[in-house]
Amino acid sequence: MTDQYDILRKIARGEAISDSKFHRRLVDEFGLEVTIGDSDLRLETPLELLDPDRLMKLIKPAAQSQLSRLDIHWTLDSTNRYVLDLATSAEFHGYACLAERQTSGRGRRGRNWVSPFGKNIYLSMGWSLPADQPLDGLSLAIGTCVARAIASVSQVKVNLKWPNDVLLNNGKAGGILVEIAGGSANTRRLVIGVGINLSLSSSDAGSIDQPWSVVENVSRNELVAALVTEISTGLDDFSQLGFEPFRGAWQALDAHEGQEVSIVSNDFAQTGISLGINELGNLMLETSEGVKVFNAGEVSLRSASR
Repeated sequence: MTDQYDILRKIARGEAISDSKFHRRLVDEFGLEVTIGDSDLRLETPLELLDPDRLMKLIKPAAQSQLSRLDIHWTLDSTNRYVLDLATSAEFHGYACLAERQTSGRGRRGRNWVSPFGKNIYLSMGWSLPADQPLDGLSLAIGTCVARAIASVSQVKVNLKWPNDVLLNNGKAGGILVEIAGGSANTRRLVIGVGINLSLSSSDAGSIDQPWSVVENVSRNELVAALVTEISTGLDDFSQLGFEPFRGAWQALDAHEGQEVSIVSNDFAQTGISLGINELGNLMLETSEGVKVFNAGEVSLRSASR
């Protein structure tokens, strides 16, 4: 019997498959939008699946030397959750995990991350830092790495929304989720999760409750390789120098500096003018009561006009 993943590869290339109950179940399970002919099914738009051999050729040698392993999964509930479960593995540091789709993709503060098959990027990396290394500004540092990666393979310039969103044309094109996986006396283990939208249909985006956007006309494999390269290099720099080397780059891409914004949490709201970030990556807000400082663990940012 033909392996279902061989069939998925065929569908992704845009080839027709016979219109059978098995194939229809497979198409439905993976949420593929196909056209139905007289006796066959065909994907409306071919997909670029991730290719491990191509990726390893594209990832820069310095970043490759930092990788312990790179895996591509057809389906995971969450790449971050998968890597968190490997926290005690000898391969945790430098482990890069990718999925063609997520069934329970995770965003910040428990939100769902829409993760259709074969369209976007769902990447999580395991990394260990010295136990005494402050983590202030880490998600912002990763944001600058993501922006550099996107710029390296496209003409697109994204902006960054404090503390961990990637914006394009005022819509969210990507997000960053940093989670602590454990540690020891000498090291702290972290999972760095990055999701980037490259293509979303109206049905894909039906459950998204905020403005969104996509980074179009970009090779998935090229962008994944650039992300792994930039994030590996950035984490190495962060472990030695902290957030300071990233601060200027983040400020140059700040989507809201000088604008009136609202800082909100479950039981709190504060409106003021964004003054950008301080040396720790905390947001500074000019309010009627003076300048207030917020850290990434407390609040999320929304434009005051929304």
